[in-house]
Amino acid sequence: MLIFTKRSLKMSWFLAGIVILASIFRIALLDKIPTGISNDELDYILNAKSVYLQGSDISNTWNPFSLTTPSSSFPQAEIAPLVMALFVGILPLSLFLSKLSYALVSVATVVLIYLIAKKLFDQKVALISGLVACINPWLIFFGRTAYDTPLAIFFFLCALYVLLITKRWHLLFAFPFFLLGFYAYIGTKLILIPFVALTSYYSWRFVNNKKYSKQYLILAAFCVALFFVYAGQAILFSNNRVSEISSPFMSSITSDVDYQRKQSVDTPLNEVFSNKFTVFADYSIEKYFNTFSPNFLFLSGDSKPQFTLWEHGVFYVVDAIFIILGFYHLLKRHRKEGLLICSLVLIAPLPSVVSNVGNSYAIRSMLMAPLLLIIIGIGIKNSFDVFKPRLKLVLGFVVVLIYIVQLANFLNIYLLRNPIYNSESFNFSARELVRYLFLPHQNKNIYVVNGDPKTPIKHYLFYRNMLDTEVLNGIEEMYKTKKYKIGNINFINCQQIPANLEGDLLIYELGSKCKNLDFSKHIAIGQLKDSGAIYNIVNDNVCSNFELRRFVGNVKFNDLDIEKLSDKDFCEKFVIEN
Repeated sequence: MLIFTKRSLKMSWFLAGIVILASIFRIALLDKIPTGISNDELDYILNAKSVYLQGSDISNTWNPFSLTTPSSSFPQAEIAPLVMALFVGILPLSLFLSKLSYALVSVATVVLIYLIAKKLFDQKVALISGLVACINPWLIFFGRTAYDTPLAIFFFLCALYVLLITKRWHLLFAFPFFLLGFYAYIGTKLILIPFVALTSYYSWRFVNNKKYSKQYLILAAFCVALFFVYAGQAILFSNNRVSEISSPFMSSITSDVDYQRKQSVDTPLNEVFSNKFTVFADYSIEKYFNTFSPNFLFLSGDSKPQFTLWEHGVFYVVDAIFIILGFYHLLKRHRKEGLLICSLVLIAPLPSVVSNVGNSYAIRSMLMAPLLLIIIGIGIKNSFDVFKPRLKLVLGFVVVLIYIVQLANFLNIYLLRNPIYNSESFNFSARELVRYLFLPHQNKNIYVVNGDPKTPIKHYLFYRNMLDTEVLNGIEEMYKTKKYKIGNINFINCQQIPANLEGDLLIYELGSKCKNLDFSKHIAIGQLKDSGAIYNIVNDNVCSNFELRRFVGNVKFNDLDIEKLSDKDFCEKFVIEN
């Protein structure tokens, strides 16, 4: 008993070490990296804050208890703002504090991976899986963002763990987690029924030895009803997410069919082999297998800049070896558990396949990430078991050294390079704009021109930490009148630019492509990547008093914390002559 107690204490210390290490990788420098916040994340955070303050989104036209998607922003999950409201709502708005709760969810996911691996296999597999999860590029990257997918994956893993450890009516405690995961992200709706079927069957057959059939059937009935109630509502109320589901009748499929037939010899076989259904099948199969592409998994990651580093995969290259070995050992030594995990991996790409909005995998298909991490743990542990203790120690040292080198390379790309070459993926220029607006301008009025004025005003509210009940009342009125103004700052579109700008400050985004904006004298806010102008500034009376350069360069790490820079340092570092 004493030996068991010491062993348990030792394992507890190992787990505590994993948690601490995972927390460091997800929380350290969170106020600087990523360098800003994407528009998607911004909507999640502002709506969560607004739900905490007034029970609805910032436009006061939607509340999460309706289980519908917010109408004031891009299509997003129904319940994510409600889940995060308590955490985001009580804290001031900032890059660090607003993303802190999401980082902690990522840390909790590491713990869940450890617990699931321990329940399915053993303590050693759990510890190894926890360690590789702790330093996994995908979990670190998205653990430092405010996207909804990691939240949904966390709830699905919670449901799986409940099914692995409970008996009798306690099995139904999995349903609240399935419910939360279902409404936390659109993609998990598509895999709910197969996920429930696979995990429930495994739990019924191998964990509880075919007992408690009634409870499993009730759980399955609840989840099936949840899915079909949602599907019925989506069709009945023309949910804007329904249009994002791919089908053989999409215009792109029709165009491909026409192209194939024009490029073929005219025979009756054209209609057999080139029709909407065959082309759609090829389209879907290609997207499914792209999820397992080595290029995506180990080399360059996703195609969307918000979801990738472009120069690193969602796993390390060395992980590929242990994934292959893990699959081998799973099917050889742990066939029951292997079939469960492999089946869950195989259904993970379905959201990417079904979506017709671009080809993205790092968000939509990454339920497979925690599962592959457990497979990596199996591969490392069982491969080492065949060696003698002394050789095992040497090989262990080599593997650890390889992971340290690859982790260092990932951190170099993520912390030092990506903030420069990929800064606009997280709207660093919007952060620069807000910092510029906070300068002591002497202009009577300030006009910020953007194709969608709601976007810069959201960034302004976030970085200035201005969202409270009084401001929300004003925002509701802004959404109704489409006049967005805070103090003397007017957020407008091209058609609202005043004819006479004498004494007024004009800032216009070059991407807005407004006509008749050709000013001979202006300065600009430049982007980090190539110093190209993003916002042109007319009638400036602050930064023009400093020695501006023609490019943004020599950016030090602390310069990324632009709110703490002096006015002079900010202007000379990030505002350029143009």
